[in-house]
Parts: sequence; structure tokens; C-alpha cells
Amino acid sequence: MKQYMLVKTTDLYSYAELCVKSLDDKYSAIAFAHFLYHSLAQNRVMEDEVCDWSSALVPAEGSKWSGLLRSNPWWGQGFVELSDSLADTYVGVHTPENHLLSFMRTHVGASNVPHISPPNAAFPTTASPLTRENTLLLLGWIHNLRNRGTRMPEDSWRA
Repeated sequence: MKQYMLVKTTDLYSYAELCVKSLDDKYSAIAFAHFLYHSLAQNRVMEDEVCDWSSALVPAEGSKWSGLLRSNPWWGQGFVELSDSLADTYVGVHTPENHLLSFMRTHVGASNVPHISPPNAAFPTTASPLTRENTLLLLGWIHNLRNRGTRMPEDSWRA
């Protein structure tokens, strides 16, 4: 009895869309980011073939946002927290310092907390007294959102 296998060819964009839909933790997101970065760096893909992966949340290195948020309140909205897990070497391939973070910001639409809308979910830090640093972060975020004309979800600031 012969067995047959169906093989379907695809382009990088379609493959990337499939991968993005399956990203469910920061480790798979980082692996995918490295794949895209090195594919582009080695001219295996054209720049316009790298898809916009706007569901990435990338707190800046040494970010204070993790102290304010404690967890990723955007998880249910498809955002992946990468934090400081952006290793310089991944599966034996070296990435120059800060190149992956820069690549993600410019090519895949990743952004830091103050540049995205607040989640439509409460985060526990706002239900307790805030440290001075967290108060300044929160006020700066609100200021940034108001300057952009972003409407805030009602549940964002309540625990």
C-alpha cells in the first residue's frame, strides 16, 4: 500500500501569517522574530515580504513597565510580551546587540507600552497605592494617549 503526502508551496508572507496566528508565548514569538530578522539580513526575503506583526508588545530594555503592569493585560487581545528575553544568540546564530529590537520596531510593528492603547481589562497595580515611579509612568501614559486622541476603555483603570 502506497502512502501519499500532499505538499503545498507558499510564500513567506503566507507562512508568516500562519506563524503569527500560532504564537502563544514569548519564546515562540522570539524564535519567529529571529527567523524574520535573519531571513531579511541574509537576503532570503525582500523587505516588503516581511509582514506587519503589530500584535507584538516590546517593553524597552530595562523597562519599568513590568513593575506597573505586573503581567500582560493585553494577552487576550493577541499581544505577546517579549520583555528582556531578546537573546543575542538564538539557536546558535548571533544577532548584533539591539538589532533584533530595532528590527521588530521598524519591520514588524512592535511597540512599547506608552505607544499602544490600554487594554480593555483591569490590571491589579491600579487598585493599590502606587509608587512614585509607577504614578509618573501612568500619568505619562495617559498624557501620551490624550495627545494622540485615544479613547481609553472604561475597565482599564479599575481592578
